[in-house]
Amino acid sequence: SRAGRLLSQAERIILKSWSAFLHGSAMRKGVRCMNEMRVTVMRGSGQNRYEAEYCVPCTAGLSVMDVLDYIYENLDPTLAYFSHEACRQTACGRCLVRVNGTVRLACGCPAEGERLVLAPWNDEVLRDLLCRFPAVE
Repeated sequence: SRAGRLLSQAERIILKSWSAFLHGSAMRKGVRCMNEMRVTVMRGSGQNRYEAEYCVPCTAGLSVMDVLDYIYENLDPTLAYFSHEACRQTACGRCLVRVNGTVRLACGCPAEGERLVLAPWNDEVLRDLLCRFPAVE
């Protein structure tokens, strides 16, 4: 029966992540991610900035936007980032994020490697990865 079967490694990691979220923290630093990508996201706003760490399953062809969607849908529904279903074609430019130190469009940037560090693209942070865009004159 389903109830009696062993949990897969991915299910155990998701349960651990969800449990950590429910207890007020993201994945603790030093947690080993096997066959997964370790993703560090700058969270909060103003003086209340902190790093949250997540483990996301590695799948070929993932974009940074796919990684953010996975975190939001499966690990932490409080994550704030810009996602626009009508775009996702690197056209609107609203999903800018700093990926491993370089400003990129999340929807067009491949999520590669074992480690991904995501931070706001500018200093005018509204919350998490959402930033205020400069006024167009």
